Amino acid sequence: MLTILRLHFFFINLITFVSLVATYPFIQYMDDINRITLLLLLLNNLFFASFFFKYLKLNIFIIMLIIFVQLSLVIGIYNFGISDQTITDYLMLFVFLFKVFVFRELINNKIYYLETQKFLRQFMFVALSASILATILFYFRPAGAYLGITPNVSLYLSYSLSNIKIMSLLLLGVLIFLSGKRAIIVSTILASIFSYFWTRSESQTLIKKLFLPVAITLGLIIGTPFLIETRAFDKILYSIGNFDFLSRDFFYVILAQRYFEIESITSIMTFFDWIIGKGMGFNYILSGDGILWSLNHNNAHFTPISILSKYGIFIFISISYFFIKAFLSKKIPLKIRMIFKIYLIIFLIESIFSYLIFNDRILPIILGMLLANNFNFDVNENNANTFSK
Repeated sequence: MLTILRLHFFFINLITFVSLVATYPFIQYMDDINRITLLLLLLNNLFFASFFFKYLKLNIFIIMLIIFVQLSLVIGIYNFGISDQTITDYLMLFVFLFKVFVFRELINNKIYYLETQKFLRQFMFVALSASILATILFYFRPAGAYLGITPNVSLYLSYSLSNIKIMSLLLLGVLIFLSGKRAIIVSTILASIFSYFWTRSESQTLIKKLFLPVAITLGLIIGTPFLIETRAFDKILYSIGNFDFLSRDFFYVILAQRYFEIESITSIMTFFDWIIGKGMGFNYILSGDGILWSLNHNNAHFTPISILSKYGIFIFISISYFFIKAFLSKKIPLKIRMIFKIYLIIFLIESIFSYLIFNDRILPIILGMLLANNFNFDVNENNANTFSK
């Protein structure tokens, strides 16, 4: 079984690196690359599930979740028929929940725990390397290309913030600002403030803590002059130029088309829909500002509204419970917990802007590790952080 787990981890790293680096040399095939990437990740997850199903330990909560997942599938088929989107919605939710519950059990075994930590360390550097290459390739492309690197560097950012890695923070500061993505810039700033006051470590002396705001400032100084001359900064300049908190258009400026997604969905939701959801395969007419944007829009960028509209309140509360309990977790070693919790903060902030919860390669693994309730073997705290080895 350890070999199967290693294969699963290997393919996550391989798919992540190849898909990200291949996007910009073959920008004209971006949609196809994204579809193939999601398909390969899904097949890899189903491969994992087929071998580790015995680690799923049923209880009342899991049984209730299974019932509501099947109910959402039935409602979706009744409302929208069977489509690729219906199948995708079902499998993505199933894989996410399955991996959370299975990794919650797996890491109670020391061998699996250490192997999972080893994978996360590898993923951190694979994603960082791929993001750097993707950034370089992006600036060799004509205008119109879209740079979407940032969800992949969140773990390395969490590690760097938790351990006050000054040079890493400088590198990430430049890389993140070059992406021009507002969500990760906001989440980086907030996560930096949070980790500055929250993290505790023997290696984090006062001097090193003082270097954190200095590193962020230097990243801004180094990155911004060059960034202003690039097309990746256009969205940021637009937001700053139109920023007026007192304006009734404030949320429209910040959320852009995402604001219309929320309006379009809430306008067709009934009280009953909020309880059980519209069902898997849910699609809607996206319109706003007098413009018909789409006749068959599937999701909303704002994650809570996507989950509620599609799956209903019970599944939304269940997933929220995972995050709340994860933040309260004290089972795994402190150094690892801090990295993971900073990662969750970054993810939650980005979830306001992007519906990525079921596409995130490592989120269910991290949640599962934080939710472990039978972590009963000794790990030397000084050697617990294999990220630094």
